[in-house]
Amino acid sequence: MGRKRRTPLAWKNLTHNPRRLLVAVSGVTFAVVLMFMERGFQNALFDSTVALVRYLSADIVLVSSSRYSLSTSSRFPLHALSLARSCPHVQTAGPIYVENFMSLLRRPNCCSRPIRAIGVDLHARVFVDELADVLAGIRHQLQAPRTALIDVTSKESIYRVDPAGVSPTAPLLVELADKQLQLIGSFHLGTDFANDGTLLMSQENFAFYFPLRELGHDPLSTVDLGLIACEPGSDLQQVKAQLQRTLGGSIDVHTRQELVDKEIHVWDRNTPIGVIFQVGMIMGFVVGVLICYQVLYNDIADHLAEFATLMAMGYGQRYFIGVVVREACYLALLGFLPGLCIAWTLFQLITLWTGLTMSLSVADTGITLAFTVVMCIASGLLAVRKLLAADPANLF
Repeated sequence: MGRKRRTPLAWKNLTHNPRRLLVAVSGVTFAVVLMFMERGFQNALFDSTVALVRYLSADIVLVSSSRYSLSTSSRFPLHALSLARSCPHVQTAGPIYVENFMSLLRRPNCCSRPIRAIGVDLHARVFVDELADVLAGIRHQLQAPRTALIDVTSKESIYRVDPAGVSPTAPLLVELADKQLQLIGSFHLGTDFANDGTLLMSQENFAFYFPLRELGHDPLSTVDLGLIACEPGSDLQQVKAQLQRTLGGSIDVHTRQELVDKEIHVWDRNTPIGVIFQVGMIMGFVVGVLICYQVLYNDIADHLAEFATLMAMGYGQRYFIGVVVREACYLALLGFLPGLCIAWTLFQLITLWTGLTMSLSVADTGITLAFTVVMCIASGLLAVRKLLAADPANLF
């Protein structure tokens, strides 16, 4: 005897009315896109803020203890790096200079706009990955006076500069801090929520453009970030502890990953922006629950007579709960797939328009899928209460 085939009641109920199914899937898709976008903007905030730190060629990074976040301005004395070099297992100690406030870029006949300027020692290994390759390829030209590189994601609409069209053979003449500057190339770092663009130059040029950074003193006498490279095989925590004892409490000593985690925590927990994105994610979930609830509730209401017949035949509550939960899961999957495609497309467009890094990770995709399934199942369990509370005799 052949095996009996069970009628896929949940699927039939969901698909018997294609028009209603399209509306239901569209509602779930909207909620999925909303959750993806909030998560994407939150990740873009974190990733863009710490992009510079992730490119640093350093095992340990020194920052002033009064520096609340990387976007603020607080420095420590250059001589602290000499003390750091004297510590055991420290191989090199070099500075990075960052200027956000006096750094104003102006294209001729245009308005001045603030831009982040970074000064580095061109003879030291400051960066890793593609940023190191770019710097190595143009190091000689960048040593010339009044030259700099511009981040290719710097907003053209703000600075009136097309970074992609700048090269050593086709330099662009602009003004930085009311002094002439030649842009001779570009690199890729990315914008963030505090900076619409970035310039990269030698520390000598940095001192030339910002001589008043330290009134009455050498503009390079204070440092924004200190890069510590340790000897191979060193215990970073031991070196970090030794550096902290040597440098005192005015300087914070972090491994590179610790500084990344600290910066993300500041933006996530101590600023309204992180909270706003979390609230947006919750609102997307709530919107999805309401939409799914309305769809499944109406489906149950339209088939009360059929459900009553099944109740009279002896089907129990567990069966009806299972039918509605399966409907919710089908609805979640049907809405998630187009939502994923739409979100990916929007991420690419936003990255192109703003320079922010909007990426879809496997982890975020899995989390959003889980939220979508939970959202639909919760809606189904709320909707099925009407059926479970009804008396079969009153449903005919």
